[in-house]
Amino acid sequence: MTRTCPICGKEFATADSRKLYCSRACTHRAGTRRWWAKHHPHGASETRTCPICGEEFETNPSRKVHKYCSKTCARRAGARRQTARKTAARKAARRPRLCPVCGTEFTPQHHRQRYCSPKCSLLIKRGRILALRARRRIEARKPKVCPLCGKEFTPSHARQKYCTKRCMSRAVSRRFWANHHPAPPPKVCPTCGKEFAVDPKHKATRFCSKTCANRAIAGTLQLPPRTCAWCGKEFTPRAAQGRYCSLSCRDGARNARRRGVVSGASSAQSVDLDRVRAYLALPPAERWARHKELNAAEHKIAQRMYAEDHASRCVAVNW
Repeated sequence: MTRTCPICGKEFATADSRKLYCSRACTHRAGTRRWWAKHHPHGASETRTCPICGEEFETNPSRKVHKYCSKTCARRAGARRQTARKTAARKAARRPRLCPVCGTEFTPQHHRQRYCSPKCSLLIKRGRILALRARRRIEARKPKVCPLCGKEFTPSHARQKYCTKRCMSRAVSRRFWANHHPAPPPKVCPTCGKEFAVDPKHKATRFCSKTCANRAIAGTLQLPPRTCAWCGKEFTPRAAQGRYCSLSCRDGARNARRRGVVSGASSAQSVDLDRVRAYLALPPAERWARHKELNAAEHKIAQRMYAEDHASRCVAVNW
């Protein structure tokens, strides 16, 4: 027997007179269609009333969630539900509660009110402020390290960051220069070949240190040798205005000028240090007999050298 499937329209051969569909899939589809036609009749309508605007509208009976006539009414209903929830929350918040400070029962005016009066609220705020100040005082007593000089110090208050006002002003100046004067690119020292950072205030710097600068100047000038104005030793100056062979000679001449012993190069050249040393090497009796051989400047220098020698001997014997 040949039949046509009412679902897919395919012809199939069967020996069973009760078989109406070609496969199990078509049988399942047919059962689903029969159930849907029974519970959801095509073309059926139901009249309902919109709870927002009160107008009547028709809808399918199967659409049980369809309560409103339009989307506008649905939005109004959602807003009303939200307002109702907020009102209920406010009413619940206005229920009588106990003040955590004094224990008095009170009715709050709004949902954020926790204390019965401004006095209790002020007490809590004062307690928090006092606790915060105490905590800051404890933190202020802890030693800190100055971020500028690296020195450890005890701050006087919790916000103190630097050890002194000088470090603070230097840090402020550095931040200002870093923000308004960006650092130039590093340079290479022409004397030692070392790469160094250039100070923004001195962008024309060529050398990494004063030592390299002096070496470069001495190599460029090629000054002739000259005699030290203090000790008489011959040396090669590093600068055109160099008068002394070392720092000790420079300091000795400066100290002598301050004491009024030597004033200028002419007075310094008139002092014979060898004669002064020979005078100090004599016994005290001979030294008194020959004291007129020295001039006033040489006498001053002899007195200073004798005092220094005497002090060094006292230190050597722990006197």
